[in-house]
Amino acid sequence: MKENIPIKKVQKFIKILPDFKHFIVEPTSGGVSTDVYKLIKNSTVFYIRFSKPNQNVSTEVLAHNLMLRKGVKVPKVIVFEDFNKQINRSYMITSEIKGIRAKKCKKNLKKIIYEAGKQIALVNTIVVDGFGDFDVSKYNTTKLIGTSSAYDVFDMNRIENMLKDLLVQNIIDKPVVKKSLNYIKKNKNLIVCKQAHLAHGDFDLGHVFAYQGKYSGIIDFGDIRAVSLYRDLTHFYIYNNEYFEDLLSGYQEVTKLDSGYKEKIETLALVIAIGKLWWISKNIPDVLKKRHTERNLIYELIT
Repeated sequence: MKENIPIKKVQKFIKILPDFKHFIVEPTSGGVSTDVYKLIKNSTVFYIRFSKPNQNVSTEVLAHNLMLRKGVKVPKVIVFEDFNKQINRSYMITSEIKGIRAKKCKKNLKKIIYEAGKQIALVNTIVVDGFGDFDVSKYNTTKLIGTSSAYDVFDMNRIENMLKDLLVQNIIDKPVVKKSLNYIKKNKNLIVCKQAHLAHGDFDLGHVFAYQGKYSGIIDFGDIRAVSLYRDLTHFYIYNNEYFEDLLSGYQEVTKLDSGYKEKIETLALVIAIGKLWWISKNIPDVLKKRHTERNLIYELIT
């Protein structure tokens, strides 16, 4: 979980930045992994995101720039520092994506999701080296490179440890562990990939924005990683399944998927659900009892 930076400290920090010293600082409802604050002056809005200690935002800044070049509507990075002594963190200030979260829209939602499908497909067209998480300890990142040498090393090799840990915590039982491992091993060929692509990493309706009934952009790239082309599609499939076909239609306007995409997404869904359940158990265990999506999906796929 993030280590909160008090708003008073952020207000003091903003005053030393010449272009932003007259902006008002307000908290946001986002930023589960990192601290995010809103900067407001009259009708102008920016957002400032702080890294975790001993990390920096350089990789995320590069990803934003690459996506903008592809025509993806994401926040533009106005300024960033790999490390600032006053705040003892790395930070970046970005422009605002106007509107509201798409999940709150009451009209044109299917069209908005269709457009978002085309946009997330553009994100996924960005080819990256390596697999898994990016090294966010390096300064001045000039190339997106995953820290794992192969997909197996990143996802497949750690899933067994996650399942064992969930078993120790009594979150799942032994039969579920056994059936899950058997399912994944049996279908391993469906999800192991030789080439990684940039993924949002946490893509769902909560990160899609709409303004005046039209798609306006995608936000929150704090969980970017080098993974399978199907990663973002699968995450959306898990958490916004009722709109998956709308997203898929837009996606395939940009990237035509092969005929076996459904089987690949279902298998990857099990891997993601296990990983998400494990992450919640370590970072926000208080909400475990309320998290039925991941458990239900795991049981559904293995039975």
